[in-house]
Parts: sequence; structure tokens; C-alpha cells
Amino acid sequence: MKKIIALAAFAVFSSNAIAGYTQYGFGGPLSGYFIQRDDDQSISYFYVNLPIEDYPRDTPFTMVLQPIGGEGSTRLTDASTYFRRNGPTNFSIFSDFGGDQFTTFAVSFSRGKQGNFSYTANYHSTIYGCYSECVFSSFAGSHVGTASKGTVNADLAAYLDQSGGYYDGVTRITPSFLPTNNVPEPGSLALLGLSVAALLVMRQKQLPIGKSQRRSKNETPT
Repeated sequence: MKKIIALAAFAVFSSNAIAGYTQYGFGGPLSGYFIQRDDDQSISYFYVNLPIEDYPRDTPFTMVLQPIGGEGSTRLTDASTYFRRNGPTNFSIFSDFGGDQFTTFAVSFSRGKQGNFSYTANYHSTIYGCYSECVFSSFAGSHVGTASKGTVNADLAAYLDQSGGYYDGVTRITPSFLPTNNVPEPGSLALLGLSVAALLVMRQKQLPIGKSQRRSKNETPT
């Protein structure tokens, strides 16, 4: 009986841990994923594989951006969102880890008509590399792709819980809400439709009263 109770308690703990976070994965050209908290949509963890488009073609290069510290660091610098809930958070990263590269990365999300998500990511990176010669070279570009919900690893969710909800090296940044979006959420459209319908009903009810009042003013007193 004690074993059954212990297993039930573990199942509840695991369910609560996973329920507290949402994971979104990148679909090409970026790859990787990030995890955000359900309570305030702040980023808990990120792992982004960033292809550097104009790096010399004979030596293709992908920058890995994940929370890390040591000689420099890779860290969040900003967060915002177009979604009150059920949507990915926009975020920015700065990395000077290793001392041989300096990278800024920013990604923002929008919801498509079918309810899917797309992203636009912009980056600027100065990298020390040896191709024709060993120098610091600057690269910049943008990527457009899709994003989708994934499954949060139970062990990682449990680690986040034990670490106060954030991976080591990730600063809590509660995202600011951006009230405008290219494509309104379905809930916003429904609310707008209900408001318009209510105004029309009120207007129809008020029109006869208004006409009656105007007629009474034009009547000759007896």
C-alpha cells in the first residue's frame, strides 16, 4: 500500500511539473527549442542552433546558443509577447561566451490563420575564425520558419522546479505584452465580433425611441 501511495505521489508531482511549462520547437532553418513558464510566459530554458548564412561556404558554421557561463556567457536580454496565453514568447539573447565571438539574436512569433506559429529571427555575430586568414569577421542575417508545441522532458521540468523555475544562468524576465499583432488571435476576433453584434442590437433598440422623441417635439400643443 505504501508503494502505491508513493507511486501516486510521484505521478502527481511529475504531472504538476510538466503542466507548469510549455515547450516550443523551431522548424528550419533554426533548430532546437525553448521552454517557457505557464504562469507568466517567461523563458525558463533555451537551446537554439543558429546557422550563420554568409559564413564561408567551405566551412559551414552553426552557432549554438544555450545558457552557459565561464569565459563570458550566453544569456537572455529581453522578452515580450503578442499573446495573453497559448503562444510563444519573443526573446533576445546576447552571447560573448568563449571570448572569440559576440552574438546578438532576437526572435519574434506570430500566429497564422490556421492557428500555427511562425517566427522571424535576426542575428548579428562577430566571430574569430581562420579561413583566408585568422581575423574577427562580422555576419548578419535573418531566418523565417515555423514553431510548434512539443513535449517537455520530465527530468528537465523537475530540474527547473528545483531551481526555482529557471535553468542555471537564465534570468527571469517577465515578458512585456505587445497589444498589436499582425494576425489577431481567434479569441480576440471572437470578442470583437461579439462587441460589434452587441452594439448593433443596442442601436436597433434605440432607433424607434429616438424617432418617437423627435415626433413628440414637432407636435403642436393643444
